[in-house]
Amino acid sequence: MRSLSFALLVSLLTASVPVVAQDAPSTPARAERSWLWPALAFAQVGSGDGVDSVTAGLQWAWPRQPLLFGGGALRGYVELAIGRWAAHDGATGRAISTQIGIAPTLRYSFARWPQWFVDAAIGVNAITPIFRRGEDEFSTVFNFGEHFGIGYHPAGSDWEWTLRYQHFSNGGVRKPNPGQDFIQLRIGRLL
Repeated sequence: MRSLSFALLVSLLTASVPVVAQDAPSTPARAERSWLWPALAFAQVGSGDGVDSVTAGLQWAWPRQPLLFGGGALRGYVELAIGRWAAHDGATGRAISTQIGIAPTLRYSFARWPQWFVDAAIGVNAITPIFRRGEDEFSTVFNFGEHFGIGYHPAGSDWEWTLRYQHFSNGGVRKPNPGQDFIQLRIGRLL
């Protein structure tokens, strides 16, 4: 239930906050692009409790001005990701699942340290076949994915790096709901 409440809160915030994606280095090609064009491509690897993940995806900038507060700027993007999870368990062998997700994400950049940012999001995911790790098994294909990350985007660079914590579960919709946590390292490149 906590995840469902958090999902509603983030959904309301992301729907009402006027934000845009992180400023890209100004090049004529980027300035002419439509908001329909992805702003960034990323790849990430993660690990957690006997499970490894590899994920790739794209981000689309929200076409709004940043919300300035607390000496920084709040922006947003939508992330579309596809990943593979490999659970390693001596008793059952190796279980592979595919995760496809979408997440509206808020990004706060600090005025004092403009290269640093924090991201927070909650999104929806399909994880198929139903994920299992040893005796633990998700009860639904549909799951929420919450993440929090801290990242670095050097001034004038097309690259950014993020260290993230991500939690997947069905939010208590059906039991069992063991959930899965990952620590992930992401590298992204502006398009």
